[in-house]
Amino acid sequence: MHGLSDRYGMLKCILLVGHEPYLNDLISVLVSGSDGGSVAMKKTGLCKSTVNSAACGCGATLEWLLTPGQMAQTR
Repeated sequence: MHGLSDRYGMLKCILLVGHEPYLNDLISVLVSGSDGGSVAMKKTGLCKSTVNSAACGCGATLEWLLTPGQMAQTR
């Protein structure tokens, strides 16, 4: 996390794209401080997190989590 903060900390928004299990683990660490799988994203899912602190763990708020089916309904 420190690498992201050091490199992109001056930006207001950052879009991260990833694959499992790393993306679930990253979201879980940002929100809960543990990679214990507290977030379960589906393939091609989308979430929004707000990072309140550059410190790793418990520095983010999960704003929303969408499944592919939910996104398809908005078309």
